[in-house]
Amino acid sequence: MKVKIQHTKTGQLINALIKDGSLYSLPKPEYGWKFDFEKFSVGANNFVYVLCREDEVSTIEGCLIFKLLNNNEPILAYIEAAPHNKGKDKTYENVGACLIAYACKLSFQYGHLQFKGWLAFTVQEKDTELQTKLMKLYKEKYFAKKLTKTAMIIQPIDAEKLIERHLNI
Repeated sequence: MKVKIQHTKTGQLINALIKDGSLYSLPKPEYGWKFDFEKFSVGANNFVYVLCREDEVSTIEGCLIFKLLNNNEPILAYIEAAPHNKGKDKTYENVGACLIAYACKLSFQYGHLQFKGWLAFTVQEKDTELQTKLMKLYKEKYFAKKLTKTAMIIQPIDAEKLIERHLNI
């Protein structure tokens, strides 16, 4: 799927792709990533996707693991921007937004019955201040609603907004 990410220094929109990650050497902590995507991608109902620039498909800008719980409930299991796309000196903006919107699209595609279009996820950080900050970000930027202390959900109506904003470019 074609998406746009934005170069932080120039503001230029860059053509990017969200692709099946099974063909890639997936990110690991030893390369500066928080999650071990190779390890976590294992499982019959786990689907891994990578975001890369259209002109540089060998460099992963972000990664996502989408999961179907009980074969019908869409879960955003893991998501992360590449280390060079984090913090004040990040290279590209919009990586996480594109991946979350893509997970929302998958929730409509693979969710069944009452789960169609709903996207659930948990935010579990050791640092409670960081966890609170992330949950606030998900609420404000991605319309997520808090369900429990760590669980959040994006409703179908809000998922459609994210898809329209970040995927239908």
